[in-house]
Amino acid sequence: MNNLAWYSMICTQIVTESLPISSSGHVALLAMIVGFSAHNGTLLNDAHASWLQQQLMMRSIDHFLHGPTCIIVLLFFYRRWSTLLKNWRKTNHIIAQLIGYAAVADCITAMFFVSFRLVPVYWFPLGLGFAVTACALASLIWCQKEGQSLTIGKMIVLGVVQGLALLPGVSRFASTYTAARWLSLSPRKAFEVSWMIQMPLMGVSFLHSLIIFYQMGIPDQILNMGTAFVMMGASIGGWYALRYAAYVSDREKMWWFSCYMIVPLMLWVILFK
Repeated sequence: MNNLAWYSMICTQIVTESLPISSSGHVALLAMIVGFSAHNGTLLNDAHASWLQQQLMMRSIDHFLHGPTCIIVLLFFYRRWSTLLKNWRKTNHIIAQLIGYAAVADCITAMFFVSFRLVPVYWFPLGLGFAVTACALASLIWCQKEGQSLTIGKMIVLGVVQGLALLPGVSRFASTYTAARWLSLSPRKAFEVSWMIQMPLMGVSFLHSLIIFYQMGIPDQILNMGTAFVMMGASIGGWYALRYAAYVSDREKMWWFSCYMIVPLMLWVILFK
């Protein structure tokens, strides 16, 4: 894999992860544009690695790039979670409740993940996923509900929505945020809950990538200063992207991103031909 394609993949993954526009979908679209894949370069230290090993390494690299996003989100919400932890004697019931809510949603999502591993989702058109994301975001124009609190029932719904967002081109952030808004959560709470149920999954996938690297060897692309600098630069971009998403959410203008989704959708239509 040439350096330009590799660096582009890093920037695309990290920056778009902070926005409700499907980071995996954009990486897949980028692959279609520049034509890189696991076979454009050796991702494993063993040049004779099998196709399955190459695919596993590609997935692990994708999961590894969740690491910077985890740091970005933890720093962004630092005041909220640090306040809860510092006053844990008074807030332990709130912490336990939030952990329980996240566990319910993520367990349901995990069931979808296992199901999609048994029945691959590659048949699902990337463009259709982009269209679903655009429609979900556009629906926020008519959503005026807010003010209600979280319940187990709502977390079950969000878990299902997050599971369905594993389909190509469907943004997890956009889907869960939109669902939370239609479940009568305020824009700020919908924003927070969306990341609350995403963070554990991202953390687990990042740790799993480290295990794969330990077992199969760290890819040469990661072991260089160029990649380190690009990841740091992309992380700064991801930080400001997340701040912008929060800004738009607070002003109930998250539907703006539905207009942007026309761009990747049209690119996919052109490339698919």
